Amino acid sequence: MQSDVVNLSKENIAEVANLYLECFNAPDKGENWDLDTAIDYLFERAQEGSSFLTLKDSNQNLIGLSIGGNYKKSFISGELSTNISNGYYISVIAVSNRYQGHGYGKILMSESLGHIKSIGFKNSIIRCREENYPMRHIIEKNGFQQLECYISELGGVNCKRVVYIKSLLQEYNAVSNQVWH
Repeated sequence: MQSDVVNLSKENIAEVANLYLECFNAPDKGENWDLDTAIDYLFERAQEGSSFLTLKDSNQNLIGLSIGGNYKKSFISGELSTNISNGYYISVIAVSNRYQGHGYGKILMSESLGHIKSIGFKNSIIRCREENYPMRHIIEKNGFQQLECYISELGGVNCKRVVYIKSLLQEYNAVSNQVWH
Protein backbone atom coordinates (compact mmCIF):
# COMPACT_ATOMS: atom_id res chain seq x y z
CA MET A 1 0.00 0.00 0.00
CA GLN A 2 1.26 3.44 -0.90
CA SER A 3 0.09 7.00 -0.33
CA ASP A 4 1.20 9.89 -2.51
CA VAL A 5 0.38 13.55 -2.96
CA VAL A 6 -0.44 13.82 -6.65
CA ASN A 7 -1.11 16.55 -9.19
CA LEU A 8 -4.26 16.11 -11.22
CA SER A 9 -3.55 15.44 -14.86
CA LYS A 10 -5.23 14.08 -17.97
CA GLU A 11 -3.62 10.74 -17.10
CA ASN A 12 -5.15 10.35 -13.62
CA ILE A 13 -8.29 12.51 -13.60
CA ALA A 14 -10.69 9.79 -14.79
CA GLU A 15 -9.56 7.38 -12.06
CA VAL A 16 -9.90 10.06 -9.37
CA ALA A 17 -13.25 11.30 -10.73
CA ASN A 18 -14.68 7.77 -10.87
CA LEU A 19 -13.81 7.22 -7.21
CA TYR A 20 -15.40 10.57 -6.38
CA LEU A 21 -18.55 9.54 -8.25
CA GLU A 22 -18.65 6.15 -6.54
CA CYS A 23 -18.49 7.74 -3.11
CA PHE A 24 -20.48 10.95 -3.53
CA ASN A 25 -23.12 10.60 -6.26
CA ALA A 26 -26.32 10.52 -4.19
CA PRO A 27 -29.24 12.30 -5.90
CA ASP A 28 -31.50 11.69 -2.90
CA LYS A 29 -29.06 13.80 -0.85
CA GLY A 30 -28.66 16.56 -3.43
CA GLU A 31 -25.38 15.16 -4.79
CA ASN A 32 -25.98 14.89 -8.54
CA TRP A 33 -22.67 14.11 -10.21
CA ASP A 34 -21.66 12.72 -13.57
CA LEU A 35 -18.15 12.23 -14.88
CA ASP A 36 -17.95 15.68 -16.47
CA THR A 37 -19.18 17.57 -13.39
CA ALA A 38 -16.87 15.54 -11.13
CA ILE A 39 -13.88 16.31 -13.35
CA ASP A 40 -14.79 20.02 -13.37
CA TYR A 41 -15.15 20.01 -9.58
CA LEU A 42 -11.80 18.28 -9.08
CA PHE A 43 -9.96 20.63 -11.43
CA GLU A 44 -11.55 23.62 -9.62
CA ARG A 45 -10.18 22.27 -6.33
CA ALA A 46 -6.74 21.89 -7.95
CA GLN A 47 -6.84 25.47 -9.27
CA GLU A 48 -7.65 26.68 -5.76
CA GLY A 49 -4.48 25.00 -4.50
CA SER A 50 -6.00 21.90 -2.91
CA SER A 51 -3.78 18.90 -2.26
CA PHE A 52 -4.76 15.47 -3.58
CA LEU A 53 -3.51 12.48 -1.61
CA THR A 54 -4.15 9.01 -3.03
CA LEU A 55 -3.94 5.63 -1.35
CA LYS A 56 -3.22 2.69 -3.68
CA ASP A 57 -2.79 -1.03 -3.20
CA SER A 58 0.24 -3.04 -4.36
CA ASN A 59 -1.30 -3.36 -7.86
CA GLN A 60 -1.70 0.44 -8.07
CA ASN A 61 -5.51 0.23 -7.74
CA LEU A 62 -6.96 3.38 -6.18
CA ILE A 63 -8.23 2.59 -2.68
CA GLY A 64 -8.96 6.08 -1.47
CA LEU A 65 -8.58 9.80 -1.91
CA SER A 66 -8.17 12.80 0.34
CA ILE A 67 -8.59 16.38 -0.90
CA GLY A 68 -8.06 19.56 1.07
CA GLY A 69 -6.45 22.93 1.38
CA ASN A 70 -6.17 26.17 3.28
CA TYR A 71 -9.31 26.68 5.38
CA LYS A 72 -9.37 30.46 4.77
CA LYS A 73 -9.57 29.86 1.00
CA SER A 74 -12.33 27.25 1.28
CA PHE A 75 -16.06 27.82 0.88
CA ILE A 76 -16.68 26.35 4.33
CA SER A 77 -14.91 29.25 6.06
CA GLY A 78 -17.90 31.42 5.11
CA GLU A 79 -20.39 28.84 6.44
CA LEU A 80 -18.98 28.47 9.96
CA SER A 81 -19.38 30.79 12.90
CA THR A 82 -15.92 29.93 14.25
CA ASN A 83 -12.72 31.72 13.24
CA ILE A 84 -9.91 29.19 12.78
CA SER A 85 -6.33 30.26 12.25
CA ASN A 86 -3.69 28.25 10.39
CA GLY A 87 -6.27 25.64 9.45
CA TYR A 88 -6.43 23.04 6.70
CA TYR A 89 -9.87 21.96 5.53
CA ILE A 90 -10.16 18.31 4.51
CA SER A 91 -12.96 18.55 1.95
CA VAL A 92 -12.92 14.90 0.83
CA ILE A 93 -12.03 11.58 2.41
CA ALA A 94 -13.26 8.81 0.13
CA VAL A 95 -12.61 5.07 0.16
CA SER A 96 -13.79 2.84 -2.67
CA ASN A 97 -16.78 0.70 -1.70
CA ARG A 98 -14.85 -2.52 -2.27
CA TYR A 99 -12.21 -1.46 0.28
CA GLN A 100 -14.54 -0.10 2.96
CA GLY A 101 -14.65 -1.84 6.31
CA HIS A 102 -10.98 -2.88 6.23
CA GLY A 103 -9.34 0.06 8.01
CA TYR A 104 -8.37 2.01 4.90
CA GLY A 105 -10.34 5.08 5.97
CA LYS A 106 -8.31 5.22 9.17
CA ILE A 107 -5.07 4.80 7.19
CA LEU A 108 -6.09 7.49 4.70
CA MET A 109 -6.98 9.89 7.51
CA SER A 110 -3.68 9.22 9.27
CA GLU A 111 -1.70 9.77 6.04
CA SER A 112 -3.68 12.96 5.38
CA LEU A 113 -2.97 14.34 8.85
CA GLY A 114 0.73 13.56 8.42
CA HIS A 115 0.75 15.46 5.13
CA ILE A 116 -1.13 18.42 6.62
CA LYS A 117 1.28 18.68 9.53
CA SER A 118 4.31 18.35 7.22
CA ILE A 119 3.24 21.40 5.21
CA GLY A 120 2.95 23.53 8.33
CA PHE A 121 -0.72 23.69 9.28
CA LYS A 122 -1.59 23.68 12.99
CA ASN A 123 -5.27 22.76 12.81
CA SER A 124 -7.32 20.45 10.65
CA ILE A 125 -11.03 20.87 9.99
CA ILE A 126 -13.37 18.30 8.45
CA ARG A 127 -17.12 18.00 8.09
CA CYS A 128 -19.53 15.26 7.17
CA ARG A 129 -23.22 14.56 7.08
CA GLU A 130 -24.73 13.92 10.48
CA GLU A 131 -26.03 10.50 9.40
CA ASN A 132 -22.66 9.32 8.04
CA TYR A 133 -21.79 7.31 11.16
CA PRO A 134 -18.91 5.31 9.62
CA MET A 135 -17.12 8.55 8.65
CA ARG A 136 -17.89 10.18 11.97
CA HIS A 137 -16.37 7.15 13.69
CA ILE A 138 -13.15 7.49 11.65
CA ILE A 139 -13.00 11.23 12.35
CA GLU A 140 -13.51 10.81 16.09
CA LYS A 141 -11.08 7.86 16.34
CA ASN A 142 -8.43 10.12 14.79
CA GLY A 143 -8.76 12.62 17.63
CA PHE A 144 -11.05 15.22 16.11
CA GLN A 145 -13.42 17.06 18.44
CA GLN A 146 -16.88 18.24 17.39
CA LEU A 147 -16.79 21.99 16.74
CA GLU A 148 -20.29 22.82 15.53
CA CYS A 149 -23.33 21.58 13.62
CA TYR A 150 -25.32 23.39 10.98
CA ILE A 151 -27.83 22.80 8.20
CA SER A 152 -26.87 23.48 4.60
CA GLU A 153 -28.73 23.18 1.31
CA LEU A 154 -27.29 21.07 -1.46
CA GLY A 155 -29.12 20.46 -4.70
CA GLY A 156 -32.42 21.44 -3.15
CA VAL A 157 -31.97 19.09 -0.18
CA ASN A 158 -31.29 20.32 3.36
CA CYS A 159 -28.71 18.29 5.22
CA LYS A 160 -27.27 18.41 8.69
CA ARG A 161 -23.49 18.80 8.78
CA VAL A 162 -21.16 18.09 11.68
CA VAL A 163 -17.87 19.99 11.74
CA TYR A 164 -14.83 18.70 13.59
CA ILE A 165 -11.43 20.17 14.43
CA LYS A 166 -8.12 18.68 15.46
CA SER A 167 -5.08 20.54 16.70
CA LEU A 168 -1.98 19.16 15.06
CA LEU A 169 0.02 20.58 17.96
CA GLN A 170 -1.71 18.21 20.37
CA GLU A 171 -2.71 21.18 22.52
CA TYR A 172 -6.45 20.75 22.28
CA ASN A 173 -8.31 21.46 25.50
CA ALA A 174 -11.26 19.03 25.37
CA VAL A 175 -12.76 20.44 28.57
CA SER A 176 -13.21 23.98 27.24
CA ASN A 177 -13.43 22.92 23.55
CA GLN A 178 -10.86 25.52 22.56
CA VAL A 179 -7.86 25.20 20.33
CA TRP A 180 -4.86 27.17 21.48
CA HIS A 181 -3.27 29.03 18.59
